Amino acid sequence: MTARPNSLSARDAAYHFHGYTNALRNEQDGGFVVMRGDGPFVYTE
Repeated sequence: MTARPNSLSARDAAYHFHGYTNALRNEQDGGFVVMRGDGPFVYTE
């Protein structure tokens, strides 16, 4: 994943590592930011 330099996911990755994050998968695929949820659906950035 190539995040835009000033996107929420890029800023989050630069300044905070969440304790529940899978470190290996995060390194390989990058992270994501959940923008909203609607019932069983989750919408990411």
